[in-house]
Amino acid sequence: MNNNLPPFISICGTKNSGKTTLITKLINRFKKDGFKIGTIKHDFHGFNMDNIDSDTDRHKKSGAVGTLIVSKNNFMLLKDKTDEKLDDYLFFLKESDLVILEGFKNEPYPKIEIIRKEISSIPVSNNTNLLFYATDVPELLKNNTMNTIELNDTNSIFKRILDLLLQKHQQ
Repeated sequence: MNNNLPPFISICGTKNSGKTTLITKLINRFKKDGFKIGTIKHDFHGFNMDNIDSDTDRHKKSGAVGTLIVSKNNFMLLKDKTDEKLDDYLFFLKESDLVILEGFKNEPYPKIEIIRKEISSIPVSNNTNLLFYATDVPELLKNNTMNTIELNDTNSIFKRILDLLLQKHQQ
């Protein structure tokens, strides 16, 4: 990976496991300590950014390889994906201290998997580079044979991520 790009971790889990909720809590917690956090969401099913017949939709349907939507305060890039690597996306967030990926459970990226008792009590991700599980399943927390942190303990999750970033930075 390019050293000029920010470090990243993935928050993954099954659908409706609480990925977005945990990410928004972590963003707020990191921001409170002065960190700049970027995010990249993986949408397995694909998405449409605009309403049908919008200008950007018409640009894409006309054959533009990408369209950049710009306003006074922000911009959004909508581009056909080819064989870009994660580094190509991290480049857009290079001013971040950390980028949190949402999803990417099958990728070999450093990841935290959420296991929620109402949804599923077993891991579903590729465990390559698994950092730990964030869970509310009492049996997993009690019998900590798996590396676990309580899902609602945002401060402990924040501290573990921070420790991991510091370890990586010292290498």
